[in-house]
Amino acid sequence: MAKGQKQKADQQLALTNQQASNAGSTASGIYSGLYPQLSAEATNPQGYSPADMNAMTTASQQALGGATAGITGQANLEAARTHNSGSYGSVLDRAAQTAGQTQSQNDLGIQQANANLKQQQQQAGLSALQGLYGTNMGQQTSLLGLGPGTLGARAAGGSWAQNTLQPIASSVKSIATA
Repeated sequence: MAKGQKQKADQQLALTNQQASNAGSTASGIYSGLYPQLSAEATNPQGYSPADMNAMTTASQQALGGATAGITGQANLEAARTHNSGSYGSVLDRAAQTAGQTQSQNDLGIQQANANLKQQQQQAGLSALQGLYGTNMGQQTSLLGLGPGTLGARAAGGSWAQNTLQPIASSVKSIATA
């Protein structure tokens, strides 16, 4: 075995071990920060915060309240102009009924948007966890063959010249003796 080959193989093995250690440390650092957050997102997505849900519902109620107030004002004006308040009650009833139906639809839309957001957050968490796992495993497995390959080169021994010229010399010797 050539002295230089053994030394180079030992250096390469030490470098491979250091790279594997660095990869493990990096993965551990990444996992310790991201894994708990992504796991929580995958298992218990938050959706909109309660304050945001309340703000959306309040905005819808305010818009409908303004529309209903406008209808009420118009009905009052019409009753005053015509001196006929007979249809006034039915107009207000219809306005209140429509506002209630619209608010119900708006609330349902807000709840549906929240459920969709939770599902998106869950999928994003799972996807990110899968990506972390794939990145870490890819880096680790790319290092697996380096150490054994280096050890194999070290165990094989011999120099390039010995490994190449010796079979040629044997072949020439067998031809000469034949």
